[in-house]
Amino acid sequence: MNIAPTSVRTTHSSNAHLPTVRKLTRTVPVRLKERNKRRPLYVRLCPQIYEDRHSLPNGTKQHAACYTLESARAWCMSGVQVAFNFRYRGVHVDGETGVLSWPTCPFPVFCCPFVQSHIHSIVFRKRQSQFRPNMATEQLPETMQAVQVVEYNKPYQLNTVPVPHPSTLGPHDLLVKVAVASNCHTDSMVLSGVFASQTPSLPLTASHEGAGTVIATGLSVTTFAPGDRIMVGLPLHPCGACPDCRGPETHRQYCARVAGHVGVMVHGCFAHYVVCDARSSSLLPDKVSFASAAPLACAGRTIWRGIEQCGLKSGEWIALVGAGGGLGHLGVQFAKARGLEVVGIDARDEGVALAGEAGADVVVDARMGKEGVVERVKGVTGGRGVDAAVVISDAATATGLACAVTKMHGTVIQIAQPESVVVPFQELVFRDVRIRGSLVASPDESRRMLECVAEKGIKVKTNPFYGLDKIGELTELVHGGKIQGKAIIVVDQEQMEREKELGAKF
Repeated sequence: MNIAPTSVRTTHSSNAHLPTVRKLTRTVPVRLKERNKRRPLYVRLCPQIYEDRHSLPNGTKQHAACYTLESARAWCMSGVQVAFNFRYRGVHVDGETGVLSWPTCPFPVFCCPFVQSHIHSIVFRKRQSQFRPNMATEQLPETMQAVQVVEYNKPYQLNTVPVPHPSTLGPHDLLVKVAVASNCHTDSMVLSGVFASQTPSLPLTASHEGAGTVIATGLSVTTFAPGDRIMVGLPLHPCGACPDCRGPETHRQYCARVAGHVGVMVHGCFAHYVVCDARSSSLLPDKVSFASAAPLACAGRTIWRGIEQCGLKSGEWIALVGAGGGLGHLGVQFAKARGLEVVGIDARDEGVALAGEAGADVVVDARMGKEGVVERVKGVTGGRGVDAAVVISDAATATGLACAVTKMHGTVIQIAQPESVVVPFQELVFRDVRIRGSLVASPDESRRMLECVAEKGIKVKTNPFYGLDKIGELTELVHGGKIQGKAIIVVDQEQMEREKELGAKF
């Protein structure tokens, strides 16, 4: 929209007391995202008051004139929240108006030409009430059931706990009604106390793999709204200031100053409601179901990034050591979707079968021994070995085997988390095999993964249990060693039924 660069008188009472500011020649186009309307609005920010009339979420007409932080505060008091970000001397500054926080920035006014030239974005949105974040019209219960770790190396307990109240949400938090939660190998590590030194206290609600529907959002959230279907993010409250937060987007998940990881250090998804961080969570495509999204929240994100870190091109060879497990069968499909030739290696009958079903070009039984596996792999790769390998199994010999089947100067990505990684020195010194680690995917990497699932029809093998009270049966299956794929708990069947209307099928 075009806004004439002339001073206009604002009729909004909250801005009436504001002084007139002298005109500067520079104006800055600023995109306004009105989340609930799902369409962009545009305004030209200038140190003079310009009037831009547009519809807010409630459908009413309001003035959108903002030229100083004081006027932004006035907007907030009238029910409009203003979020902004800019750079000052290379430092990224995020801020918002509102009762929960007010920015501390080098200059008190946007009309300062230096600050104005560095403004990146401003977002206006309707605040629901003085202390309540954006929230769906759902009556929240006071209590809920949760599967919790109450003592290390002891069975889970199903407890009744308070439902997180929307008023306690942080600026970037989401309150999610869980539809499906999944079990992961890391859950057994949590249960055994591996992360005890990083866990504030017990009891702790288990599961870091979850998917559900947003019920309420924190005041700074602009990327999600109540009613959105999401895959829960793991990192909670990254610092935003460390090199990983400010560096490449693919390093966001490495922030060491996070408040914790959902289901690992803070309460997780084996409950009716969970709090997660919008900055690490992902919007679900309509075609991706909750039943698939929950396992993808960690298993999918982890193996997707592991394959990306290999840096391979279509037609090259990749080996997945542990190809028939929860991560492995997804990795086979992700690798094939990228045009790679896949060698699936596993040491269980169930794993060997699942790797073949998932589409591996060559399936090798690790029980034939290291020499037999290496000979088989070299036989199908022209004697060179695979171009890269991903270690998914935490068996003591898994990484050494991955190096042995990889070509000289090749790459091995370690995503399994055994107590120690053992590799014969010959693989590193004489064959120059490079080993790198990899964590879960970043937000952008997660988005690409979900797009691949929707477009390529990636299928997640699941073993569903209905209700949190089935946690004992789930645990028995997982520890029995015969499972194929992932074990999940359907927490809310109603959400599962509703998503069918969207065409969720993968």
